[in-house]
Order: sequence, then C-alpha cells, then structure tokens
Amino acid sequence: KQWYQRRVAITAGIEGGDMGQESGAEEAEEKEEEEEPLPKFLEEVTLKQEAAVREQILLEMAPIHEKILTDIEEVVQFEEGIKRPYFHVKELERAQLKNWKNYLNFVMGKGDNDRTRVLFERCLIACAFYEGFWIKYSTFMRAIDKAATSDIYRRACLTHLVKKPQIHLAWAAFEEENGNIEDARGALEHINKSLPGLVSVTLRQAHLERRAGSKDAGLQFLKKALDDCKNKDTRDFLAGKYVSYLQFVMKDVETAKNFIMDHLEENQKNKRMYARLMELELNPTTTPPDCEKMTKIFDLALNSSLSDEEKTLFSHRKMAFLEEFSNDISSIIEAQNEHSKTYKKSLPTPLAEEKRYPAIRDKPMENNKNHPPATNNWWIRGADRSSSGGFRGGDGPQQGYGFEGYNNYQQQDHYSDRKHPGQGMNNQYHNQSGYYQGMNQAAYQQQYQQWYNQYAHQYNAQGAGGGGGSHYNSRGY
Repeated sequence: KQWYQRRVAITAGIEGGDMGQESGAEEAEEKEEEEEPLPKFLEEVTLKQEAAVREQILLEMAPIHEKILTDIEEVVQFEEGIKRPYFHVKELERAQLKNWKNYLNFVMGKGDNDRTRVLFERCLIACAFYEGFWIKYSTFMRAIDKAATSDIYRRACLTHLVKKPQIHLAWAAFEEENGNIEDARGALEHINKSLPGLVSVTLRQAHLERRAGSKDAGLQFLKKALDDCKNKDTRDFLAGKYVSYLQFVMKDVETAKNFIMDHLEENQKNKRMYARLMELELNPTTTPPDCEKMTKIFDLALNSSLSDEEKTLFSHRKMAFLEEFSNDISSIIEAQNEHSKTYKKSLPTPLAEEKRYPAIRDKPMENNKNHPPATNNWWIRGADRSSSGGFRGGDGPQQGYGFEGYNNYQQQDHYSDRKHPGQGMNNQYHNQSGYYQGMNQAAYQQQYQQWYNQYAHQYNAQGAGGGGGSHYNSRGY
C-alpha cells in the first residue's frame, strides 16, 4: 500500500528535495520505457520491458485488491456465523436464521444486485423450507426482473413450499398484477388441492374472477365453499360474504334475502344472519362503497394517535375491505404489507411481556402447601401435583412436588435437612449448584432437576414413614 501511494505521488508530480530528484529520475526512465515499443512476439520481450509490464499490472490491480479485502472484512462475521450451508430436513437454530437475515439485509443495503442474488441462492439452499426467505427474495427481485420473480415463485410453491398458503397468495397476486390471470388461477388451484377449504384462498379465487370479469365463476367458488364447509362459525362467515357478493356484485338483493331465510331455517340461532337481513331491508342498495373514500378514512385512523393494537384492527379491516371491493390488486398488496408492519408493531416486546406476566420464580411462596399458580411453562405445569393428595410424609405435613423457583427449592432443602440430615439427593444437588449455575443450559433443565430432587425427597419421606427410606438414601437417590 505504501508503494502504491508513493507511485501515485510520483505520477502526480510531487517534487522537493531528494524526493524531487528521485521522482525526476524515475520519470525520465519511464519516458524511455514508454518510447521503446513492445515487440510483436513474447519471446522478444526484454527483462526490463517485462518488469515494466508487471509493475503496470500491479498498479492497476492494487485498488481492486484493497476493495476485495474491505469487502471480506465486512462480511467475515456473517460467514463465520453460517454453521450449516447445506440442506437438511432438520430445523435451523434461531441464531442461524437471524444470521442469514442480517447478512441479507447488509448485502441488500450495499446496492449490488448480482451479489445479493448470489447470496439469496446460497441462503435458500439451507433455508429452503422457510417461507419468509422466499418472500423476501421475490420482493427484492420484483423491481429488477419480473420473469425471474415468477420463476422464484414457481420454485418455491411447486417444489419446496407446497402447503404454504401465504406464498401461494403472493404468487397469485404477482401474476394478476402483471396480467397473467391463468397463472394466478393456477397458483390458487395448486394450494387449494394441497390444503382445501382455506377461507383466504376461497375469497381470493372469488374476487380474482370478479376483477377478471367472470362474476358467475366467483359466485360458484363461494357457493362450493359453503356446501363443503362443516364448521359452523366458518360457514356463517362464508354466508355473510356470499350475501355481500350477491348484493354488490351480482346486484340481486332478492336472491340474497331468500338465501338468508333459507340459512335461518337451518340455524335459527344465527344472530349474524338476522342482522344482515335487517341491513338488506334498511339499505337495499346495490352500489358498492367508494374504495377511494373508504381508504382515506382507514388511513385517517391508521395515522392517528390510536394504540398499535387498535391500529392493527383497522389495518386488517382495510385489507379485508379492499379484497372484497377493490378492482386494483396493487392496492390490496399494499394493504397487506401495511397490515403486516402494523401487526409486528403491536406484538409485545420481551420487556413488556415480562412486566405483564412476571416470571413464576420471582414470586415467593407462603409455605410448601401452596401449589404454584397457572403458568405457560410446561415444566411447572407438569410438576404441579401438590393438591392431588399424593406423597405424604410419614410424620410431617403433606409435601407437594410442584415448585416455584429457588424460593421453593430452599424450603424443600430445609425440610430435607430436618427429616434426613446430611443424606438424600438434595444435598448432592446443593453441593453441585455452582456447577449447574455455570452451565450454559436452558433454564428448564435446572427447573426439572429441582423438581426431581423434590420428588425424590417426598419419596424418601414416604419411605421413612414406612421403613423404606434408608434404602434409597444409601443409594444416593
């Protein structure tokens, strides 16, 4: 690098002192070399000419070499984080998925499309079964190459993600947006064969036909879904969509009323159908709502000071409204992306979740008879047996082997020392507690070990009452 900087300084004409004399001499030699033409054949090249050519090549390659070294330094941490670059049916760890995501975001931010495509292809070898990476790849390629984007969707839906509805819906929307109605129909039919009866797929099929001008075909999709549906709540939801399609698309209010009456004969406790029938009587218009005005109202709510949870409800309603009434598939895709972002913002952060649901181990127990409250931790749920009346000590109080963190563990430890001083598994665990705390293991392993110790002491206590406790203590259980 110093040699390269010196050469640049010389060619720039920096003069002064010894540097000026040296540079002048070198410039004179370079002029002589430049005046001497190169021969036609390689065998006739002199050593001096060969050295000059080598120097010129190195001079031109030095900036490229520096750039490559800089690029390597930027991505070396991501490359070292890739532990499994090959495909395997076993799921990847969260750290691996996060590393791939951060790596892709970093390279995409550089603006080098070719390099980004190569990295996506590398990523999809190991992450072929992860829908999010395929959607990310197709979204990136959408503005670059539409034909390549269509191929990406085909590879994902027809080979790797046969039973993933979200990417099939994205594929259908992409093909519809580009005027390929038949390809959009094929994408929806493919997922419908793999997972029949999905409401989102049925609605997209019906309104795809509506936007394509085949209104009767869209009605048939809804009718077939109603006939095949066995779930009561889903059937009521589809019935409402069927009535709305009859009113605003087919312009047939009377048929909609007759359908509701027939539906009420089958289920007289359906409150939604009664309310829908009243709406038809109060407002029998067949003119659909103005999508532009309704979108402004939705945006007004989404840009307000409402909470993220409330905004999520409005964004979902906007997405459903545009799916049902809009003729522009681009606006539907935009509403879906907006709802996805709003939904992610509404998700609670780990800190907020901890404040809302504090950890069970942080709550002190009043006494050993209290069994822990309801919790989502399987190891605590599975260990809660203190109210079942089992494992009663020979001459002590009932001891449940449910636990509530270290507080309960300490109480059980004192109880064990009173019943069997210096014996049992609990002392062994207590002596090894520093070892277990130093391990980088998940918390549930420690919790499970505590539960086992308490269970063993309850068994020892029962054995002490019946004369069998010494047998287990002698074995160190």
